[in-house]
Amino acid sequence: MPKPKLEDKLVPVVKPQFLPTRDASSELRATWLGHACYYVEYPSGLRVLFDPVFEDCCAPVGFLGFKRYTERPCDIADIPYIDAVVISHSHYDHLSYPSVQEIKKHHPDAHFFVGLGLEKWFKASGVDKVTEMDWWDEAEVTFTPKPAKEADTQPEPIKAMISCLPSQHSSGRTGFDRDRTLWASWGIRSAEKTVWFGGDTGYRTVPKIAEGKDDWGPEFQLLPVSPLFRLIGDHLGSVDLGLIPIGAYRPREVFSQ
Repeated sequence: MPKPKLEDKLVPVVKPQFLPTRDASSELRATWLGHACYYVEYPSGLRVLFDPVFEDCCAPVGFLGFKRYTERPCDIADIPYIDAVVISHSHYDHLSYPSVQEIKKHHPDAHFFVGLGLEKWFKASGVDKVTEMDWWDEAEVTFTPKPAKEADTQPEPIKAMISCLPSQHSSGRTGFDRDRTLWASWGIRSAEKTVWFGGDTGYRTVPKIAEGKDDWGPEFQLLPVSPLFRLIGDHLGSVDLGLIPIGAYRPREVFSQ
């Protein structure tokens, strides 16, 4: 299969500009940090990091085939505030041990929200601030941010509703633990702003068809689609920002879900 060349720099990397303080904007802001990773700044002051992977190779070993094509836009130490870290599932390109350790080092008060079965992995990694959730579980959380400087006044507590929601995917970190932990999408609401993060989620499974044939053609219109998106929309109501994956994969009949 064709692969891009690193020197082509097909995706330009721009150094992100984060808000200097928690009350610097009345708008919802999202910064893409590569692959599935997003940093979202809420008008309430809440700061959420989704699926952080900052190392050069996201695999159990340093196999060059899994090396990133672009340099990371920043380091975790460059991010000014992290209140919550949301993990969609356990695949290496979404759950990174080195990145988790960097967050623990630079943002020790960050709280991790993960699917069923993953709390054990985080505790073994030295992370105690972790909440494990099932699909449709909700947690009403109050974050108490620290002052940026000792002389500053204590910031107001920040309230958020964390919703663990379904996705159509899988999980696993070895050849022996497939689907042993839960994969999920997430909804986070704070001060009337709601973000839905899809992580990895499929929409429908496509059979093998002839090269060049449109799998959205008339004969494939009745292929079943996942009902999860409608259910999630009914549950969350109005969503201000959706962070949704795209299906860029071949062979389609193998990797579609």
